[in-house]
Formats: sequence, structure tokens, C-alpha cells
Amino acid sequence: MEKTNCSEYRALMMGLMDNELTEEESVKLNNHMIRCLSCREEYQQLKITSSKLDSIKLKGPDKDILARSWKSPYSKFSKNFGILLIIGGWLITMIYGAYEFIIQKETEAIPKYAFVIILIGIIILFITVLRDRLRSYKTDPYKEVDK
Repeated sequence: MEKTNCSEYRALMMGLMDNELTEEESVKLNNHMIRCLSCREEYQQLKITSSKLDSIKLKGPDKDILARSWKSPYSKFSKNFGILLIIGGWLITMIYGAYEFIIQKETEAIPKYAFVIILIGIIILFITVLRDRLRSYKTDPYKEVDK
């Protein structure tokens, strides 16, 4: 029983438990554990520990607490501020892209094509959302209800 090889086999034990080893690795490890009492005991201990960990269930936060958290003024502010920052960064990028596209003649072609593709995508999305909103507004049974 060579202790120097055991570290190589110990590294494979979790893979055996999770069925992640190749057939050759599994046979090699099983043959080693037949001869090595230390590795066999360690593998059994790993199985026991793993079964205990599988039985642990973490309890998530209560739904009422989450609902109050999402409705809190701080949460609304942070969500809106985050969206504002994303839109602001996007607008700055688009304005810079338009500047590069229109003013700078020596700009490479790929950034110009990327800008045009993004712009076309935004226009298509805007038209699609607008069309869907107009179509759904015609059949909306609640459009006359006051808030």
C-alpha cells in the first residue's frame, strides 16, 4: 500500500461519487480501494458526508419580506437609478458612435457597421413594440377604467 499514489486516487473519489469518471478511471480507483483500506475508509466517509449535505435544505426569505423589500422607496430608487445609468451610458455610447460615424472620416469600417446594425435593431424593436401596443390598445377591455 503505497501512500504516494493515494493522493492521486483521493482526487478521483468525488468524481466517482458523482459518476463523472471515465470507465478506465473508475476501474482504476475501485481496484485501488480494494487493496487500500485507508482510501476505502475515506471514500465511505465522503459518501456519509455527501448524503448529510444532500439532506440540508436552505430556507429562502419569506415572500412578504421580499414583497415589502421590492416596494420600499430605497428599492424603487435604486432600480430606477440603475436603469437611468444604463440608459445614460447607452446614450453616451450611441452619441459617440454617431459622432464617429458622421464626423470622423478615418474611422474603421467595422465600428461604423456595428453602429448602423445597433441603430437598425433599435428602430425595429421600437416599431415592433409600438405596433404591439397599438394593436393591444384597440382590444384592451380596461382602457376606459380610471386608475
